[in-house]
Amino acid sequence: MLILTQKVAVKKDILVQDMGGELVLLNLESEEYFGLDDVGNAMWSCLKEADSLQTAYDRLLDRYDVNPEELKQDFLNLVAQFVEHELVEITPA
Repeated sequence: MLILTQKVAVKKDILVQDMGGELVLLNLESEEYFGLDDVGNAMWSCLKEADSLQTAYDRLLDRYDVNPEELKQDFLNLVAQFVEHELVEITPA
């Protein structure tokens, strides 16, 4: 289970390409790709620049006028998919 205090790092073998509005992430090791829409792209951008899930979440909360709990659940669900597809590594705080 993911919690906001955990640290996050994008894995080194991930290739990122903007494909005209859709961000495509390619795991070079597994050769699997993952497509993101505008909101997913914003979440990825905040995540890759942050040192923790909390920092990324706070940046997203500042950016979007949404219910904080709903954003938290959507964000953590997407991060869980990133972990499942081996795009990021999560470590304890």
